[in-house]
Amino acid sequence: MWKRMDMLLALCRKHGHKTLILGAWGCGVFQNDPADIARWFKELLFGKYKDQFARVVFSVYSRRERFILPFREHFEEAPA
Repeated sequence: MWKRMDMLLALCRKHGHKTLILGAWGCGVFQNDPADIARWFKELLFGKYKDQFARVVFSVYSRRERFILPFREHFEEAPA
């Protein structure tokens, strides 16, 4: 999964995208752990892809806290 995330972000950078809308990849039917997905996105966005995108929005379609909370915890302190 981390490799797919890296490839997507590389492709977005290559094509000059400045705003990204991402989600909780595979956290529904494929049962990926939302904490892992949030952590990996944070590692990539604040590491290899730091300052590459002007705005990143996570759209998590769920009312269940177990899907939303990890993204809040990892990105709440991120610069706006």
